[in-house]
Amino acid sequence: MCGIVGFLKTSNYFFDSKDLITNQIELLSHRGPNNQDFKLYKNIAFGHTRLSILDLSERANQPMESQCGRFMIVYNGEIYNFKNLKRKLTKIDLKTESDTEVIVELISSFGVKKTLDLLDGMFAIGIWDKKKSELIIARDRFGIKPLYYSQNNGVIVFGSEAKGLLDIVPGSRNIDQTALACWNISGLNVSNHSFFRGIKK
Repeated sequence: MCGIVGFLKTSNYFFDSKDLITNQIELLSHRGPNNQDFKLYKNIAFGHTRLSILDLSERANQPMESQCGRFMIVYNGEIYNFKNLKRKLTKIDLKTESDTEVIVELISSFGVKKTLDLLDGMFAIGIWDKKKSELIIARDRFGIKPLYYSQNNGVIVFGSEAKGLLDIVPGSRNIDQTALACWNISGLNVSNHSFFRGIKK
């Protein structure tokens, strides 16, 4: 299953980054009992809780960086065509048997947009481009893997579960009325609003 969390500070809004990311990981530890880790890089933090499936070695732990050092990712999911996609990486000596490494090296070789277009599977992913200082979050086309996010007070925060965001998003322990209205009308929440105010999905 795995769990991903992360945030980007876009202003001088103050909080202890290490305390926040370790707390977020702890809240999602049930999603990944095999390893929990995080990386802090200037104003960004990525965290991951791992359920080991494809490659059981420590080399496949996340967050994972591309060999060139430009890209860092956290990822939850399964890419069905990753073995075929590996064949595109003829100039890369892959170190693991994980689909995570294939994704980050495809991003390094072909860019984010083309890589996301190539992926066949279910996924939620956070990508940090160190060169551009750019954060990208994405999920599979059908939203099989959950991804929650919020942007306020100079912080962009994301995670696999809304509860990983509650401590940093003001007012998020209140009900989002748009999501509630959708539910009351159709029995579904088809909007991008979660049931937590200020947190979208």
